[in-house]
Amino acid sequence: MPRPSPWTPEQKAEALDLAKQVGTVEAGRRTGIPAGTVASWCHRKDVATPFANPDRAKHLDKTRRARVVTLAERKATLALGLLTDIERLRDQLFAPSVERKVVATGQIVDVHHDEPPTGDKKALMTTIAIAVDKVLLLVGDATQRTEVVTPADREQITQRLAEVIKLRAAS
Repeated sequence: MPRPSPWTPEQKAEALDLAKQVGTVEAGRRTGIPAGTVASWCHRKDVATPFANPDRAKHLDKTRRARVVTLAERKATLALGLLTDIERLRDQLFAPSVERKVVATGQIVDVHHDEPPTGDKKALMTTIAIAVDKVLLLVGDATQRTEVVTPADREQITQRLAEVIKLRAAS
C-alpha cells in the first residue's frame, strides 16, 4: 500500500507551477520539496519544464541525436551482415554436402551428396525466411502484406485455374 504523501495538493500545485517557469531543481529549492519528487510529479502530469542549465539541454540534445544515429548505423550494419548471411545460406541450398552417419558396425562414415537432403534444405529455407524478415524489420519495411481480392478477381482466378486443369488433363 503506498504511503500517504507528506505534501498537500496545494503544495504540489505550487511546485508544478514553479517547475513550469524555473525548472524542477529551482522549484524544489523554493518549495523545500526534493527536486526528484517535483520532477516525478511533472513527468506523471506531463508538465513541460525548462532545464536549469541551458548548456546541459544542448548537451543532452546532442547525446540523444548521437544515440539515434548510432542506433541507425548499428541497424544498417546488422542488416547488411544478415544479407551477406542470407546469400551464403542460399549458396548452400544446391551445393554439394557431406552427411556423417554411424553405420551398423559403429563406424562413422561420410556420405557425399550432390546437394543437401530435403530436410536440410527445409531448415536452410526456414532460416533464410527468418533472416529476410529480420532485415525487413531492421530497415523499417513491412513484414506482412494484406491483399484484397474482389469477387471479379476471384472469378477470373477460378476460370484460369479451370483452364490449367483442362490443359493438364488433355496432355
